[in-house]
Amino acid sequence: MKCKGYTIEQKKAILDQAKGQYFSCSWVKKDLTERLAVCKKWQAKYLHGAVGENKNPVAHIPYYYTIAEDAVEGYRNVDLRSLKRARVNNVEYIFED
Repeated sequence: MKCKGYTIEQKKAILDQAKGQYFSCSWVKKDLTERLAVCKKWQAKYLHGAVGENKNPVAHIPYYYTIAEDAVEGYRNVDLRSLKRARVNNVEYIFED
């Protein structure tokens, strides 16, 4: 499904539809390379340290979406402004800005 002119909130809502299931997405990183990830929104197994030590430094920035990626065994922050594709619940979204 081609999506043109989607807002940050609409993109977050699409990714949130996975509801704990795996989804894939691709985005353009700061160095202008495209990154593909198969991920989940949250996985506690990647947290290290005592309770309260694991702070997300970009949690207050609305255009970042934090994902847990098994391939790198950690968290990544996706810039939703550069999100290109997402496959959630067997529906492929192609974002065109």
